[in-house]
Amino acid sequence: MQILKEDTIAAIATALGEGGIGVIRISGPASLSVLKKVFTPAFPVKKWRSHRMIFGEIAGEDGKMLDEVLAVWMAEGRSYTGEEVVEIHGHGGRLNLLQLLRRILAEEVRVAEPGEFTRRAFLNGRIDLTQAEAIAEMINAKNERALEMARNHLQGHLQKHLHSLAERSLMLAAQVESWIDFPEEFDPALDESVGRIMKDLEDFQQALRELLDSYQVGQQLQQGWSILLLGRPNAGKSSLFNKLNGEEKAIVTSLPGTTRDLLEAQIALGGIQLTLTDTAGLRKRSSEVKDQEVEAHEAIEQIGVGRALNAAEQANLLLAVVDLSRAWSEEDQQVLEACQGRPTVLICNKADLPREMPEEKLEAFQAVWRIETSCKEDLGIGDLRKRLHNYIEQETPAHELVISNERQRDALAQALHFAEKSMREGYELGPEFMAEDLRLTRNALSEITGQVSSEEILGTIFSSFCIGK
Repeated sequence: MQILKEDTIAAIATALGEGGIGVIRISGPASLSVLKKVFTPAFPVKKWRSHRMIFGEIAGEDGKMLDEVLAVWMAEGRSYTGEEVVEIHGHGGRLNLLQLLRRILAEEVRVAEPGEFTRRAFLNGRIDLTQAEAIAEMINAKNERALEMARNHLQGHLQKHLHSLAERSLMLAAQVESWIDFPEEFDPALDESVGRIMKDLEDFQQALRELLDSYQVGQQLQQGWSILLLGRPNAGKSSLFNKLNGEEKAIVTSLPGTTRDLLEAQIALGGIQLTLTDTAGLRKRSSEVKDQEVEAHEAIEQIGVGRALNAAEQANLLLAVVDLSRAWSEEDQQVLEACQGRPTVLICNKADLPREMPEEKLEAFQAVWRIETSCKEDLGIGDLRKRLHNYIEQETPAHELVISNERQRDALAQALHFAEKSMREGYELGPEFMAEDLRLTRNALSEITGQVSSEEILGTIFSSFCIGK
């Protein structure tokens, strides 16, 4: 995408669809003059002042009124993009907003490219790349922790930390330059000054590692928790799925094998958004001779079982559902094996019925905790929701400084690679090689904030934004 700063661009900034208000954003040097052409204030405006909302109407090229709107002009340097910006707040609705936009585009204004408003904010020095990415993170946040992380990034906390790391690398480089300029004063075998450089470099590497390790937390915050129900057929997984979800999404019958495929729902637990998945009941295929229809039924069911087992490997937490009213079976053993080595909550379901399940079999699950439930009597469901929320809260570390995407992770990994290389080469090849590696370390850190960036990287980042951002 080629950005021409002399262009004036416009786009609908709010989601298309029915709504009380829709916003059209205009950015560029001709923004105010375009507004004056398309907008008629309800009362004469002697002088346009930045950030003052004015009531009026927009008419089509034929002079007929299109909509009553509120218009606000923002002066250059005091807007989202850093350029002169106009926002027009009209009535919502796809057709109305498109007609208003069409009227604006008739005044030698072009449609904004995806992410172009935010890209202009970056190019004009309003934000760095971590803050630009934070805007997308805020829009896509699925839970309160992810939203908090995005806000921290938008406020510049990550940017400041990266700048401090770059400053540390610069200080190290200055020490290395002294080593290069005055080699007679630095003896790697004897001199304490070399030891201090190496100790500072070691501490610097550790700071890079700690930030790099935060990537897993960032991904978990963004993607949300994945919780998967696993159990033998007719153990009550689908009933529990419906209870936790609050809706009758899964079909519940007394016939085993009703659920054939993965069934997902987004549920909220005290501000934490997570994906809950119901799966096909685990059971082994029978070797008995059957007719063709039964054979086909079992084949489909086994596909569902295979998908359940694959999904179990990816889930953050397994809910193993055991039917207390039935004795231990091969299917329960299969559930146990699928849970081995995975964080598991043991749900002892149908606790309202006479108990047949032996205690020693339940202990074999080595669960993080167990709970007795009855979907029919609504027993233990509220407690399960609370305990799931508390567990996720405990298992999600609170980090103020978190890298949140692959681009940031890869650049930081490069920075760490060159920092580690500089230490090795300082001992083996001399300070000149060390200085070059530290320069490459700073470049990699600068890529994260956008101080050093290619057109290809910028295009990739901003093309993922919606057109109005």
